[in-house]
Amino acid sequence: MSQRYADTFAQLQSGDIDAALQSSEQGFEQTRNTDQIWNYKFRVLRAEALVAQGRAPDSLDLLETDPPQELANGEFAVRRRLIQARGLWRLRKFSDAELRISDAQRIATVGSPDSLGDVALIHGSLWLAQSDPAKAQPYFLEALTFARQHTQPFLEVNAEGSLGGISMEGQRFDEAIDRFKEALASARFLHARRAEEKTLGNLGRSFYELGDFPNASSYSKQAEALAASLGNTDDQQHWLLNLGDQYFAQQNYEATATSYLQALDLLKSLKNPGDTAIGDCLLGLAGNELGRHNLPKAEEYNRRVEQMGGSKPESPLYISYLLTSAEIASAKGELEKAVDLFKQIIANSKSDDSERWQSQSNLADLYVKLGKVQEADGAFRDAIHTVETARSEIKQEEKLLSFLDAAAFYDGYVRFLVNQGREFKAMQIAEFSRARTLAEGMGMDAPKSKLDLHQVQGTLHQNEIVFAYWLSDQESYLWAITASQAKLFRLPAQHEIAQLIESYNAQVQERRKLEDSPSGTALYNMLVKPAEALLPRNAHVIIVPHRSLYRLNFETLIVPSDTPRYWINDVAVENTSSLAFRFIAQKKTTPTSKQILLVGDPIQATPEYPKLKNAAAEMHFVAEHFSPGQMALISDKNATPDAYFAAQPQNYRYIDFVTHGTAVALSPLDSAIVLSPEKDTSYKLYARDIIKKPIHAEIVTISACYGAGDRTYSGEGLVGLAWAFMRAGAHHVVAALWEAEDAVTPTLMDDFYTGLKNGKSPADALRAAKIKMIKAGGLNARPYYWASLQLYSGS
Repeated sequence: MSQRYADTFAQLQSGDIDAALQSSEQGFEQTRNTDQIWNYKFRVLRAEALVAQGRAPDSLDLLETDPPQELANGEFAVRRRLIQARGLWRLRKFSDAELRISDAQRIATVGSPDSLGDVALIHGSLWLAQSDPAKAQPYFLEALTFARQHTQPFLEVNAEGSLGGISMEGQRFDEAIDRFKEALASARFLHARRAEEKTLGNLGRSFYELGDFPNASSYSKQAEALAASLGNTDDQQHWLLNLGDQYFAQQNYEATATSYLQALDLLKSLKNPGDTAIGDCLLGLAGNELGRHNLPKAEEYNRRVEQMGGSKPESPLYISYLLTSAEIASAKGELEKAVDLFKQIIANSKSDDSERWQSQSNLADLYVKLGKVQEADGAFRDAIHTVETARSEIKQEEKLLSFLDAAAFYDGYVRFLVNQGREFKAMQIAEFSRARTLAEGMGMDAPKSKLDLHQVQGTLHQNEIVFAYWLSDQESYLWAITASQAKLFRLPAQHEIAQLIESYNAQVQERRKLEDSPSGTALYNMLVKPAEALLPRNAHVIIVPHRSLYRLNFETLIVPSDTPRYWINDVAVENTSSLAFRFIAQKKTTPTSKQILLVGDPIQATPEYPKLKNAAAEMHFVAEHFSPGQMALISDKNATPDAYFAAQPQNYRYIDFVTHGTAVALSPLDSAIVLSPEKDTSYKLYARDIIKKPIHAEIVTISACYGAGDRTYSGEGLVGLAWAFMRAGAHHVVAALWEAEDAVTPTLMDDFYTGLKNGKSPADALRAAKIKMIKAGGLNARPYYWASLQLYSGS
């Protein structure tokens, strides 16, 4: 029996759940009447296999029987309590699960000290199941330390993966991926297929949150396939739902339906899947059918939720059911019915904030269609109030950043006001949604909806003009503002603009000549030409971008004429996140005791970030502009994240990084500057850490790959490394939109600092350096080489 038990336990550890269940059942039956001790050991194995399959009730029933006296105070008594805890929390009986873990801790302390690491792991998992990662983390760290001290490799893999889960739940996805990759390598080495499956799935989710759909899909598919082969039905349906969410985000409705339907079939195969899980899946399918305008199918799925009791007010599915019903009614043109349903959701105390503001926004749109102008305005205002109230309760920085991006109703309200002839009230509302956490983090008042246009105009110099953009689905807008004039221009829908930007960026990346870049001219005609007559002589253009416009360098736009030219030849350009932040909420200038902090040319951290051949030369060129006593230079192995903070960056007028950078699509505070590795710490200087250290720099330069970030929030504007440094207190940031050319940036930055030392403004100094490259001709005159670095201003 001992060999059968050992083999079965190995199957369980490796993740072959079906085989472990079959073998444990055989062992259990064979020892039923012959050996009480071995029979109970197989009972515990069988219960663990059942809970791993998602069959929590069966597992709990099996463990109702107390162990024989010989096993009452040792390893198997501990494992019994831990398996019971897992089953109970799957049934959301968290208090009962906590009691079982306390029993396990007491028993292990006295009779099975080698099990204390497992107890810590399960305790952490219980808190994670309750969405409390702060309480879970100490237990996972305890488990990891215990595993390493007692050479328990399987426990170490699970603890490492669980800590990755903590990072993931904390929205530190880049950090989570690093932990998961380490756990994955160890799991595969140990043939721990169960741990491998969970780690693959978590990698899929993390990449999805970062906006990396190819990697997300790859890892999620591997996780789903491995869960299927292991018989882990519970996990399999979970990874299928994740895949469905990924496909839906990409509007791949066919693939979404396939994944959701497979998950639904698996849920039905479980003995106690829970009506909520099935109902949520059906509602997801209904939403997917709405996405592809298949109203009969959407109604069919919604009816199935109704048949499950989802239409009853006491059902946990009730609000979601009402919301789906309202959206179906609206899509069918049953506007009055939809109005009534949205009002029910708004009035229901069980509706959460997102459901309420979505309903208020939808209600406003319906009122517009019904010609009820006053009611529409009121509903839009109610939605804004709901959002602002909910937002005021959010403490986590990452959630604050993404919060306003979800509030697409601002688009509807701006469009409504424009169509009512209230063009500059629309601009106030657009401004109200911009640069919120940036201002708050600097101790400034948040932008107000009553931004005074005349106040902005009074701040402008005669040669300055503001181009403030707003992109939305039906149409977009440009407010052009000079010291004496202000005018609104209607532009195409955001998808047309975004497609053209994508096309032009591809042409720039292909190093095309001016005459071979037709999208550059098309974008100029679309975005600038409508307001061309308002441009002052020698104009300094302050761009307030929106959404995809953050991925466009306006300097590269091609002015059509008999001799076409890049717009940089006519104007100086700077970018800012909001009018209020640029003109109203001015940052105080704090004197600094030193001139420049230069950090860069690190050693290679990973093959993904090779050493830059010309980084040392660039740092040398920059350093020559400053006296040694006014400068700190940190390079090679010393250029670590900790070294940046230790250098007291708040004391420097300029901060300059010469290295790789990363921009994370959907988790901007995971954007990072890549520096030298240091023992037991990350080699990345994360945006989330940058914002915690106040600085007073006039200019921060990031001549690195993707320093500007490639995620734009409708409420926050540019988010990434440039945002982080302005959030920390920088007045201006020069950062890269794409991978800056290593061979070109040393000369460009040398000329930039020469201009600054000669008294030029940051905008004029950067423009002069770029024009010098253009006039020199040759390959470097093409935008790919000079246009990556852009100026972002906060004052």
